[in-house]
Amino acid sequence: MDDREEYRPGDFVRLGYRGHAPEAKRKANPFTLRPSPLAANRGTTERPQIIDEAVQVFECTWDDTLPVDLGPASPASPGTGKFVLRIDDILLKSQFRNGVEAGCDFPSLPIFYGFRARGEFWFAEHARPFATAAPTVPGNELQAVIYLANRLDEKVRFSDAACRRLTDVPRPFLQAVLERIIAAARQQGLCTVDEAFLDAIRQQRGRN
Repeated sequence: MDDREEYRPGDFVRLGYRGHAPEAKRKANPFTLRPSPLAANRGTTERPQIIDEAVQVFECTWDDTLPVDLGPASPASPGTGKFVLRIDDILLKSQFRNGVEAGCDFPSLPIFYGFRARGEFWFAEHARPFATAAPTVPGNELQAVIYLANRLDEKVRFSDAACRRLTDVPRPFLQAVLERIIAAARQQGLCTVDEAFLDAIRQQRGRN
């Protein structure tokens, strides 16, 4: 699926973007799903389906014998939790398996597939990377500000109310605005940016 118009990156974005209902994600799915061979081998129907068009599939099981690492607590942050997956099976299409073993006929795989940064999803082929805009979901403007604002500095945190005041900042300028606010907060020894601090910054700029 090398034609960008054919696979529509926006469809892939909706598959994993918060705020979209599962029904909407299933409708946006451009791929063919089929039963897992591992499920048939084990006589169970509890395994997730796999993507038929995929060059390679890793089928895994969550290893719940090992603890989940939730990472450092961070207010209004989605967290950095980690858990261990056990690889049960690796499926590779036959033509590419033979090609890899013979050193030829290797599939054209993307470098990144849906890497998210600054409110965009980045894709890369064996060519110049390109971005596709994140979908618009009511309420996600606030969540996007909260997500970015609380990742830029280890100590300075933004209240939800302060983030709501910043949702009107155009996305290309949002990080620069947040960084200036964080610099002002650190200069005053503050660890929390709230609405009162935003008002104080605006009043100071008005006097200047």
